[in-house]
Amino acid sequence: MTRANEIVLIGHATGKSNAADFLKEYLKTHHPDISQRVIASERADLSVVTEPEIEARAKRHLIAVV
Repeated sequence: MTRANEIVLIGHATGKSNAADFLKEYLKTHHPDISQRVIASERADLSVVTEPEIEARAKRHLIAVV
């Protein structure tokens, strides 16, 4: 299994129902070691976004960190 050094969460929804935000908070409480690797959280309409678009969104955050 490969360990990710940087994690970008992309979730569907808006406001308080954003799954990525919920997961980010869950990780802070239950898995702080993983939580420290989350570098960004973003919202997207996952019903229309393609896998290459998801990868491009994640890469933008990774480039910004470097």
